[in-house]
Amino acid sequence: PSAAYAPSAAYAPSAAQYPTSGYPAYPHVAYQPAEAAPAAPTPSEETMPAPVQDGAPTNGAPANGAPNGVVPGSEVAPANGYGANCNYSNGATYPASSAYTGDAACGSDYGLSSYFDNSCGGTQWFGGVYWLFMNRDNPDFRRFAAQFETPAGGYPYYPTSDVTMLSSPDVDHDYRSGAEVRFGSTLGGWHRDDCDDHGYGYGGYSNHCDNCEPCSPPRFAWEVGYWILDDDENIEEVVDSIPTDTYRIYGMKNFAGLQYNGEPVNLWYDYQVPVQDPANPPPWGSGTEVRVLAQRIRSNFQAQNLELNFLRLPLIVAECDSYGGGHCDGCETGDCEPSCGSPFSVTTLCGFRYLRIDDDFEYATMWAVDDGTGTLTPPAYTPWDGGGELYYDIEVDNHLAGFQLGANMNYCVSCKCDVFWNSNFGLYNNHIESNQRVYGDLGPATWAGSGEDATIDSDKDDVAFVGEFLVGGSYQFTCNWRGVLAYRAVAISGVGLSVDQMPEDFSNEAEVALIDSDGSLIIHGVQVGAECRY
Repeated sequence: PSAAYAPSAAYAPSAAQYPTSGYPAYPHVAYQPAEAAPAAPTPSEETMPAPVQDGAPTNGAPANGAPNGVVPGSEVAPANGYGANCNYSNGATYPASSAYTGDAACGSDYGLSSYFDNSCGGTQWFGGVYWLFMNRDNPDFRRFAAQFETPAGGYPYYPTSDVTMLSSPDVDHDYRSGAEVRFGSTLGGWHRDDCDDHGYGYGGYSNHCDNCEPCSPPRFAWEVGYWILDDDENIEEVVDSIPTDTYRIYGMKNFAGLQYNGEPVNLWYDYQVPVQDPANPPPWGSGTEVRVLAQRIRSNFQAQNLELNFLRLPLIVAECDSYGGGHCDGCETGDCEPSCGSPFSVTTLCGFRYLRIDDDFEYATMWAVDDGTGTLTPPAYTPWDGGGELYYDIEVDNHLAGFQLGANMNYCVSCKCDVFWNSNFGLYNNHIESNQRVYGDLGPATWAGSGEDATIDSDKDDVAFVGEFLVGGSYQFTCNWRGVLAYRAVAISGVGLSVDQMPEDFSNEAEVALIDSDGSLIIHGVQVGAECRY
C-alpha cells in the first residue's frame, strides 16, 4: 500500500503474526519493475499460510485499492448488487418497525415505528391503511329540561337535580368508525455517505467505505397522512305522555331577550326559574296557557385531519462495528439476538397539519295550547303531531392550521415484533366560525329590542395547541407487509365548542355574538391497520 493509504495501527501486521517475506514488492511512488519473487518453498519446509485478519489482504496479495482485500482481476460482484463483503445482506435500508428483522431476505432495518424498507437502490415508497374506532370526551354539563308534578313544598319551586330529564351528558359522544391513509417516500433515494479520505463513516478504510456507500440509508423522507371520523349524531328527548295531568315539562334554558310570534321565546319553552303555580298561567287570559308536549336535544361531531411531514431518519440507531464483523452479519442474516447495538431507535419529524372540528348542538321544544279545560289545541298554522316546534341551533367549525414537531420511538422486542411510541406537538392558528339561530315554523325568532332576526354569525382567530401520541405494537408478516395495533390520543386546546357558546340569556346581541374559544377536548381510540413498503 502507498503511504497515503497506510493501514491503521489496529490492523497493521506484526512480526509475530505475519511472515516478513513471501510478498511481491510494490513501489511507494513511481511504478518500477518488480523484483523476482523468491522461489516457492518446497513441501518439506512445511510453510504455514499467513493468517488473514478481517479487512486484511487475501490470496497472498495486498488490496492495492481493490475493495476489502479482493485481488485485482478476481473481483466477483455479489448477487445482491452490493460490493464484496459489504456486510449489508439486503441493505441497511429505510427503517421499518423493528431493529432486527431476523430474516435474511428482509435485511436489517433501523426501527422507525411506522414504515418499511426495501432493497438497496432507488427511492423507497411506504404506506398504510388503517381502521379507526375513536371517541371524544364529553362537553360541559348543561341542564335543559325538568319534569315533575306539584311539588310537596308548593310554589314557587326551584327544580332540583333529581327532576332533571334532559342534560348534555344524555347526548354524550359515542365511539364511531373512521379511516386513515398514509403514504410517502424517501427523499433522493439511496446516496453516498459522507466519507472523507481517511475512511471515516460506515466503512473505516476508504476502500471499504467506497464499496458500501451506495448501500448507506437515506437520511430524509416525506409523508402525507389523512384521517376522518364519521359523524356522531346523538339524540335524546323527554315526552309528556299524559299532557293533561299535573306531571309537566319545563325548559331550563333562558331565552330572555328573544320573541317568537310576538311572545317571549321562554313561553314556548316554558322556561320558569323559579317555577310558578300553573293555575295562574300567562299570557292569554284565565286558564289559557302553552303546554310543553316534548323537548329534545341533539349533538353532532366530526373531525378531519390532513398532514404533510418531513422525516429525519433515525438519529438514534443500532450501531455495528466499523468493519462489518461477524456479530453484525449475524443480525443481518437471521440472528435474532439484539447483538448489533441497541434495539432502540428514534426518528424525528416536522411538518404542517390542518385539523377541522365540527361541533353542532340543537335544543328543540314541541308545544300546544291548553284552554284551561284540558283540551290541547295546536295552532292551526303549525300542525305537527299535535303541536308546534321551535328550535335553537348552534353550529361551530374550528379550522386549525399550523406546524408540528415530533419524534417516533421504536423498540425491537423480537425478530418480528416491535413496540413503539410516536408523539408530536404543534402551535396552530384556529379560525372559528359560529352560527346560532332560533326559529320555528313561522320563521325566525327576533331580538326583542331591534326586531331583527335572531340569527348570529360570527368568527374569530385564536391560538390553539394540539398534542398527539400513538403507542402500540407491530408484527412483520413478510419483508414488505406488517400489521399494526395502537392506541391514539389527540389533545386539543383553544377550540370553540357548541355548548360553550350558549349565553346566560339573549338580552345583549353583541355579547351573544362573542365566541368562547377556551374549550378543549380529547379524541382517542384504537387504530388497526396494515403497512407496506415497496
